[in-house]
Amino acid sequence: AAATQGTYKAQAISGFERAPLTIDATNDTFRLSLDGVISNDINLTIGDYNTGSELANEIQSQINADSALSAAGHAATVSWDGANNRFVIKSDAEGLGSQANVTFAEAGANNRCN
Repeated sequence: AAATQGTYKAQAISGFERAPLTIDATNDTFRLSLDGVISNDINLTIGDYNTGSELANEIQSQINADSALSAAGHAATVSWDGANNRFVIKSDAEGLGSQANVTFAEAGANNRCN
């Protein structure tokens, strides 16, 4: 069987049917478990994002800049699933230990990123 990559599929996002999606102090912080390693608080850049892909790039950049994850050699790829109106976080590792899960999201992000 082919090796699989741990994947986290967020719930559909409400409020992103039309641009922009605003990241502010109520929804900019989350933590992630990636391949068994817990990240530090990951903070997104506050501002307006005009597309899901634009915000997915920011999420990926901030995940991969996290010192706890990078020190352990872990990274993720984040994409925007427009058909289901959600973000998908995929571990770059393959195999049994590969997993991705959001372990905390600020209250303002709960309807967007959980």
